[in-house]
Amino acid sequence: MEKKYVEPNTNNLTLMEKMFALKTIGVFNGLSYSELYHISENAIYKVFSPGQKFCNKNQVLKLIYIVIKGKIQSVSGQVMPRVLGAASMLFEAPVSDELIASPQKGATCMIIEKSHFYTIFNQYPSILRKLSEIKNLEVENVQ
Repeated sequence: MEKKYVEPNTNNLTLMEKMFALKTIGVFNGLSYSELYHISENAIYKVFSPGQKFCNKNQVLKLIYIVIKGKIQSVSGQVMPRVLGAASMLFEAPVSDELIASPQKGATCMIIEKSHFYTIFNQYPSILRKLSEIKNLEVENVQ
């Protein structure tokens, strides 16, 4: 019987693994290690199975999701940005469609809670400027 490699479904990454994962995402690529550290230190790691429901239509996201592997998409197939939830959380804008993890590969995310989100951006305004680069795309996807 052939054994298949199964990626561990742990609920945590090391701090360094989180920092390196953030570095692969364009909006975080130019940040200093200090900025990456402050984002990563309280980020929660979560794996969504292929096709798993991410959120309902008209739901307001209350967390920031950073997709580090796989994709989050609408049920109609529109792929969401790799960082999502900021516009929904800040402007109480609901998502316009039910969102799911990619039916093929699922999605692995780092999650930032609202209180940590505000602390980070008060201490590091450069991160907020970087996130504003994707805000317009996300607002289009949630309205």
